[in-house]
Parts: sequence; C-alpha cells; structure tokens
Amino acid sequence: MVKPAQASGTVPVLMNDFCFALGDNEPSYLAYSNASKEACFAAGAAYITSRPKVSNVSCHEHEYRVNGYSFAYGCTYTVTDHYWWRPSEGCISQSFNDVAYGGTAKACPPNSYSPNIPVSYATTCTCYPGYALDPAGTSCIQPPLTISLTGLGGEVLPTKTRTAYAKVTTSNGLPKSGAQVSLALTVVPELQGQLPVTYTGTLSTQAGTTGSDGRLSFEFRAPTAGGTHTITASCTGCTNNPVTGTIKVPGCPVKELTPIADLSTQSGETAEQTDLTKKLEDGMNGYSLLSAATQAAEQCLAGRINTVVGPPSTSGYKVTSTIRTPAYQKHLREVWDKFIELQSKVDDDPSIQQSCQTLITKVEGEMGFSLSQDPADKADKCNPALGRAHCVRYPPAKADPKHIAKTAFDIPLPTVEAFTRRLKRPPPSTVQQEANTCGLKWGGTFSSPDRIHFLLQ
Repeated sequence: MVKPAQASGTVPVLMNDFCFALGDNEPSYLAYSNASKEACFAAGAAYITSRPKVSNVSCHEHEYRVNGYSFAYGCTYTVTDHYWWRPSEGCISQSFNDVAYGGTAKACPPNSYSPNIPVSYATTCTCYPGYALDPAGTSCIQPPLTISLTGLGGEVLPTKTRTAYAKVTTSNGLPKSGAQVSLALTVVPELQGQLPVTYTGTLSTQAGTTGSDGRLSFEFRAPTAGGTHTITASCTGCTNNPVTGTIKVPGCPVKELTPIADLSTQSGETAEQTDLTKKLEDGMNGYSLLSAATQAAEQCLAGRINTVVGPPSTSGYKVTSTIRTPAYQKHLREVWDKFIELQSKVDDDPSIQQSCQTLITKVEGEMGFSLSQDPADKADKCNPALGRAHCVRYPPAKADPKHIAKTAFDIPLPTVEAFTRRLKRPPPSTVQQEANTCGLKWGGTFSSPDRIHFLLQ
C-alpha cells in the first residue's frame, strides 16, 4: 500500500511513552517521557519492593483509552504482610494490590501545534509560522537565514549622514521578520595621532529586530576627520554571519594643529612655563612680564611714534605681542604654516574645503583671518569674531629667544608703515634710527624681515 503524501508544513504526532503507579488506590508518578515497557515495569517493581514483602507477581498486557491516552501494558503486584500501627488495634497486617501502568501519549513535535482538534485525536501537527519541515519531513525547523547589508560603500563627507539597512531573508528568499540583528562599527583613521572622537563615526542603533520587510534600518553619521569605517552585521540563526560593508570618509590632507600641551612637552618646558603657555593662549596680556629695560624702551618708541605720527587714536599704536614661551612661539608659527597650507590646497581643489572645514575654522580663529583674505594686505582687516584672533600678518619666527627672554615686543604693521612715511619728512630719519635711539633693534632689518618686531639691543 502506498502511503499518501503528507501536506506541506505538517508532521506526524509523537507517541511519547510514560508510566505511573497506583499505590493504595492513589496515583504516584514514577517516570514520564520516553519510558520503555521494561523501564516502566522496573520502576513499578522498585516502588513495590520497597514494601516489606512481595509475592504473587503477575504481569499482563491490555489496551484501553482514557482521555486520549492509549495504555498498552501494565503490571500487577500482589503485596501481603504489610504492617502498620493502628492505635485501636495495635500492629496489624493487610494484603493489597499495587499496579504500575505504562502507555503512550500523543504530543506535537517541537515548533508545531494542532490547529483544529485536540492533539490526542490528531494524526498530524502543523509547523509554527516561520518554521518549515526538515528534509526528513518529521520535525519543524527554522529555515536557514542569511543577512545582507545595503546602502554602504563609496564616500560620505565629514559630518554628513547615510541611511542603510541590514536585511534577513529565508532560504527561499522571503523576508524574515522579528530576526535579531546586531551591528558594530570599526574605523581605521586616515591620519595617525588624532583623537578618536574626531575620526570615529556613529551608528543610530547597534541592535534591533527586523520588520515585516526583513529590514533593520540604521543611519551612519560621518565624523569630522577622515578614515575607513567598517560596519559589521550578524543575526541570530543566520548561516553567513558576519557580513561587512565599508564607508570612506575623506580626510583633510592637512594635519591637525598640535595640542599646546604636547608642544609644551616637546619644548621641555617647566611647570611654570607650561602654566604660562596656557594663560597666554587664553588671552593673557604678558606686558607686565617684559623686563624693565624692555618696557622702558617700548615707552620710548611709543613716545617717538606719538610725536611723529600722532596719538594711538591716529597711529593705531599698541603692543600686540610680548612674552612668548617656547611652546607658544611654536604654536603661533604652526598656526601660520597651517593657514598658508590650507589656502594653497583649497585653491588647488575646492572640495577639500568640506573635508578640512573643522581645521579651517580652528586655524581661521587663531589667525583672525579667513582663507579668502591675505593677512599681509593691510586692506584685509583682522576679525576677532573668528576666535582667538592673534591677528598674525607675517610668519612668526620658528624659534624666537628674544620673545622668550622677555626682551621683545610687536606693534601693528599699519603703525610701522605710517611711522616710516612720516620719517621721510625733514629732518628725515628711519625706523631703525628711531629704534636705536630707544635702545632697540628693528625686525625690518633682519635677513628675514619682521617689520612689526622690536627687541632690546
């Protein structure tokens, strides 16, 4: 006889063996779940032989149904000479029968159920949604799942976002809802030595469950600095875990400014110098720290300019820079160098403006000029609103022992230019001659002219 084909998604019911014992007419379970007839008898015998005496043991097989349970075998034990104490009668004995029964009970296999009738009357069970028949057709299993990533690759500009998703599908290509997905992000920075917060992007979520379309959507937000980001996705039950995708954030080709604390360390500054460096960067006026001779020479120069050009309201005279620590001097020079480098690179490739915007904002703030300006052009005004605004118009010396030694100061270039013009009138003179009169040397006569610079002779 040919067995009829089984409906798709249904499995045969299970017949689970079990056994229990009746002792003193009260049920006492001895074993349950996949108990063989022999095991059931042995359990019953063990139960019965715990009594003082066993005799007339007989076993027989029978079959009947109670509430859907099919009993296929049983074993009867006749017990005599069982003693116990009764207050009214003293010590007595009594004989009685104990019965150990074994049988089978219907049950649906794991991950299945009987949808229409009680399982005790069913011949097949139906797989739960999301489960399918195994190759043998005897149990319900979760079909193999696969995970994929969509929406990655290419570039995302700094601070911008990209929406992507992980998708889980079954072996037949259908979306799997409710799948548990986890996401992770790693990054290789484009430039070493940067703070991780500057080059590490973020994901809007790191774990979740898929929707009815099998997708878990997420958003990638690019950091300010460049690097290659790898996004890894995996899911519970997926056979191809993990899967990866990458996003490249283009980095700025100009390195970040060196933190002033690092410059202090590199310069071998003392704790006192390091503290002074920080105060200067925070806007401290270091005039009072100039040597007494330097202050006297500066006041002499201020008097000559006041006589030749006019008061500060006319000449614009003021001391713009005084003492500098080794680290602070290096910082000012680095700010200048970065400004010139950024100008050049943005001119060559305007798209760099986007990837370097964070650094550009920082350098413009330190300089007091935007990249579109020429600091050396007096028509271009220094803009303190940009930030710290050192108003650097000429490249600071890479190492300037005079500023460090508290014997040098700077004044505005327009003041120097006005002073130069007025000194051409009779009786003619020069800035250097006037500086000499005050015991100063003028930076305009240096091999690398620094026209705003004056130092004690």
